[in-house]
Amino acid sequence: MLIRREEPRDHDAVRTLLTASFEGDEPRLVERLRGGPDGLPELTLVAEISGAIAGLVVGSRATVDGRNAVALGPLAVLPRFRGHGIGRALVRSFVLVAGLRGERLVGALGDPAFYGDLGFVPAANLGIRPQESGWAANFQVAALPAYVPAQRGVFRYAAPFSG
Repeated sequence: MLIRREEPRDHDAVRTLLTASFEGDEPRLVERLRGGPDGLPELTLVAEISGAIAGLVVGSRATVDGRNAVALGPLAVLPRFRGHGIGRALVRSFVLVAGLRGERLVGALGDPAFYGDLGFVPAANLGIRPQESGWAANFQVAALPAYVPAQRGVFRYAAPFSG
């Protein structure tokens, strides 16, 4: 498995991956993030197996109390490759790259057990709330080396997530 930055040549395979992984509008969300100022191409990674795209994690700008943060997601793995550690490898790579870039905090909405095994904690533990109160039970954060404990408040996703 090779984990690398997404490239334009991957877009068709990524669209297929997202369509196979979600019932929602994730393909359009990813396209909006790619085309706008909030997408973070340095943190949009693919997992490639034998030349085929097997997984994806998307990075985008977010804020907490007006300070920069990073949103992780969507995260997707083709159904036939699930259960082989691809999602975990993508998240670990994402967090590592985000930390090396000097980012402070990563937020993720998803299974607390999955993200907890990867170093995320419930956002409330750091005084952070998701922009939608109904997400609280499944919203986690990873504090990176540059994290400032005073960064508390509401985690806000980029505008394309609201569209």
